Amino acid sequence: MSRWIRRSGLLFTLATLSLALLSTAPAQVTKKKTGTDSPGVAEIYEGKDGFRFRIKGSDDKSLAISPKGYKTRADCEKALETIKDILTKTKVVDGKAK
Repeated sequence: MSRWIRRSGLLFTLATLSLALLSTAPAQVTKKKTGTDSPGVAEIYEGKDGFRFRIKGSDDKSLAISPKGYKTRADCEKALETIKDILTKTKVVDGKAK
């Protein structure tokens, strides 16, 4: 009987250890969301002087903001579309120091 109890205890211990070693901790499995899934976002918000836009990168930091407030949301959206068109159709050149 004692031999059976020792074997059962040994089997239980081995099963517990193998489950503990084979399972991974949640911190090892999940990745911290850094926003790298998306290149960024363009936000439209209403400021004191009208509608404005803010372009944020994947790290949620502002990359560009509107230079002025627009009377309507549609005007602000048109300005964003213009910026998208300019950035997709132009090449980057070195500027000259003034």
